[in-house]
Amino acid sequence: GSSGTELLKELAELTDRARGVVFDADAGVAVRAAAVRLLGRSKVTRADDIRKLGELLAPQVAPELQLTAVRHLGSLPDGTVADVLLEGWPGHSPRLRQEIVPVLTTRKAWLARLLDGIESGHVMRSDIDARTRQALAVYTDKAIRERVAKLLSDSASADRKKVLIEYRKVLELDGSVERGAAVFTKRCASCHKVDGTGKEIGPNLRALTDRRPATLLTAILDPSASVEGKYVTYVALTDDGRTFSGVLASETGNSITLVEQDDKRHVILRSQLEAIRSTGKSLMPDGLEREMTAQDLADVLAFLRSP
Repeated sequence: GSSGTELLKELAELTDRARGVVFDADAGVAVRAAAVRLLGRSKVTRADDIRKLGELLAPQVAPELQLTAVRHLGSLPDGTVADVLLEGWPGHSPRLRQEIVPVLTTRKAWLARLLDGIESGHVMRSDIDARTRQALAVYTDKAIRERVAKLLSDSASADRKKVLIEYRKVLELDGSVERGAAVFTKRCASCHKVDGTGKEIGPNLRALTDRRPATLLTAILDPSASVEGKYVTYVALTDDGRTFSGVLASETGNSITLVEQDDKRHVILRSQLEAIRSTGKSLMPDGLEREMTAQDLADVLAFLRSP
């Protein structure tokens, strides 16, 4: 009836005001972030709103606002979202890229655009973190799995045994506990906690019973060789076509919680769950030797073995 029409009119006016607030540099970040979440809800203005939200992904915009825009774009079911997120890629900060890549992997069409970007050289292979590469290697769609294998696999390091032989030299290097602490904070603290630093997603490294250098090195370079069940990555597909991955941190009667690096949590209602599958791989990715030097590894070993 007329009250419904009135309400729609009020909503349209509110959204219109929100558009103004989003780009008002004098408004507070919290207010602008709240306004961001009102955009793109109407099909009529969605295309235009998505383009506008893309303008927030600029180095001049407060990081919190950029991240809010990325998360909100990720909730809008539209093919152009991927293009908007990838458009300014060369200028995106590492933190923004870390936020965008998981969003692009939630929908098949968006993921295809990301792979197009890698193929064209717009996105570097190294921009895709090892954990995402691993989750995509077991993607449900065969054609995408094959593209991922072609674009993202590093044939030289596919064989972990070869890497382990190559990195035996680490055991002969002198490691520095102090430098090792810095490497730990940068590379490992997003999943491991040591002496109050880091997130407790993976095992507590101070509680390991076998701390021989060779054992620790093997665990770092081949984390899936003897992974505990609770640290295995699961991939969940939801009924709206999105994909999430992480360790299965908790389950209740009506929901599951997947946890990714940096304690990023995805609570998925069982009623929304289309499928869930174990990757059989540790949440800790293979290929860390591509991100750390032999000396970095020696330093981390020294740090982990320090009393």
